[in-house]
Amino acid sequence: MNPPKYEKHMDYYNLLDIIRQAKGCFMCEAEQHDSHQYLDSLLYENVNDGELRSCLMKSGGFCGRHAGALLQFGDGLGTAILYMDQIKAVLKFIDTEDNRSFGIFSRNGGDAWTHTAICPACCHEQTCSRGRIITLLECLGDIEMCRALEQSPGLCLPHLRQALKVIGKNHEQRHYVLGLHREKWLKLESEVKEFMRKSDYHCQGDPFGSERDSWLRTVKLVTGKDGQ
Repeated sequence: MNPPKYEKHMDYYNLLDIIRQAKGCFMCEAEQHDSHQYLDSLLYENVNDGELRSCLMKSGGFCGRHAGALLQFGDGLGTAILYMDQIKAVLKFIDTEDNRSFGIFSRNGGDAWTHTAICPACCHEQTCSRGRIITLLECLGDIEMCRALEQSPGLCLPHLRQALKVIGKNHEQRHYVLGLHREKWLKLESEVKEFMRKSDYHCQGDPFGSERDSWLRTVKLVTGKDGQ
């Protein structure tokens, strides 16, 4: 890669720390941190924010993954405030469907449970992730960043595809990122084969090494979101 044409900034050092500390896809781990901070801030000071409540109405609340993360905070009042709007929406949906049972159709009609937006927490994750990918690509000429990336588990398949979309027609970046991940997936393939070999009853005496959890890592790397 060519030498970087930028000054190192806080985003660079934050990303470098994330990659160095990652045990799996560093983008997945960063997204979990992003969503945790987002939901924590939301419950602490934004449950009555009109714009947020409007977004939640358009998305039908949080997706299953982020709804589960919200419940882990154990904030009953904050969650109740956020989801009171959803209760009213469900009741409206039930009334609309019940009227249809009797052939009564409102002038507005339509599905009362149609949603036009994605989960706000997912949207926040996507915005943060795109920013990190852009920072990463800007830093691919940096020796320290490349070394950290090469020593890391790399990106899961969904985040690799996202990175390739951002890269676009930059052939040098594309070749580097794909080559790096080809090596990582070939190593994973070798580990899974070794795990399968040692799992055979003919080889029960062979102790497991680094391949012990290769099957778990495979699922997480294919699905993304740390396998959730």
